[in-house]
Amino acid sequence: MRAKEFIIESKQYKTGLCDVFAIALHELTSLPLGGWAGIYYDDLFDEEAQEFCHACVVLSFENKEWLDVDGYHKGAPDNCMFNNQVDRVELFPLNKTEVSELFTSCDLDSTQIQQAKQYILKHPSLQKYVNKNLQEDPAYGLPTLDKHRYSVLDKLVKSAHQRRKITSKAIQSLDEEIDDNKAAEVAKAVEWMCKKLNITQIPTIELSMDTDEAQGNHHTGGHVPGSGKIWVYAKNRNLVDILRTVTHELVHVKQHELDMIEPDSSYPGSPIEAQADMIAGKLIKIYGARNPHIFE
Repeated sequence: MRAKEFIIESKQYKTGLCDVFAIALHELTSLPLGGWAGIYYDDLFDEEAQEFCHACVVLSFENKEWLDVDGYHKGAPDNCMFNNQVDRVELFPLNKTEVSELFTSCDLDSTQIQQAKQYILKHPSLQKYVNKNLQEDPAYGLPTLDKHRYSVLDKLVKSAHQRRKITSKAIQSLDEEIDDNKAAEVAKAVEWMCKKLNITQIPTIELSMDTDEAQGNHHTGGHVPGSGKIWVYAKNRNLVDILRTVTHELVHVKQHELDMIEPDSSYPGSPIEAQADMIAGKLIKIYGARNPHIFE
């Protein structure tokens, strides 16, 4: 991101969208939400009252350490404006519902929160606070592709993960030339990928040496939605390339489970295919870091 664009984008979070930014930062860091409020005396009710002015995430309530679009702060902000004559400014713990109700007059837009997350992931002084576990999520650091007005990437990774066991029976070698060790490596990778994608119905992976099929249909992998099978061309291919194809098709399986695939929606360069490429690339990078031997 160019410096000028970075500055322009940051301004929107300083002039009315602090709640959007705080929620996005909270979801990325798991740090608690907080809100700065001015304390004033309400003559009508004869008691102290609060006027909230700024949402943030909190590193320490005791030490008043907090984060917003400008990074790290310690102590009360000095630029809050109030309608009432306040005596002091205090930091209060808040939840997401309270933040959305106290700082905006309309429902928060999930697209705005996703955009804020993308900004945070590029922010030099905020990246270090991002939850390390998120770096292994398929969505981390990737642009969000929206379809049917919801974030597909979020839906892929936010559903509850369930433990599943995939045995070698899930891998079918359609040719005797397929190396047993390679088939075992594919089975191991498929188990990991399916857990990451939370795939409900585990498909059978058919490893094939059929060059005519690959050349005739101009592909190295294929999946018919609902068939329960994935066909993958394995002849003269590096293991990591085979796994990348397998993972791409597994993403299509998940897309089908989410009712994302419609007639004629999957074509070269389409959002469906672009998303499968992005998530497959991300998962292979993570898996390859743990299993470098796949790069033969």
